[in-house]
Amino acid sequence: MPKIKWISASETLYVLEQVNGRPINRKYLYILWKQGRLARKPLDGRTYLYSKQDAEKIHLIRREGAGRTPRTMKMPAIKPAA
Repeated sequence: MPKIKWISASETLYVLEQVNGRPINRKYLYILWKQGRLARKPLDGRTYLYSKQDAEKIHLIRREGAGRTPRTMKMPAIKPAA
């Protein structure tokens, strides 16, 4: 069984950004852990270390409509029929 390499949150974000090619929010690490996709272990009372092997396997798919929609793409208001 291979030994797990544990890295800090900032290093984990760097790995995720390199794999996915876009910035990742720090709060997303907690979501990935709750989903069971990213292993973590406590370092002290408030700091956690994350599995580098798990972070390298995570490929995030950007959902359509995620984020802010540009004004040019918004649907025009529907006028009531007269």
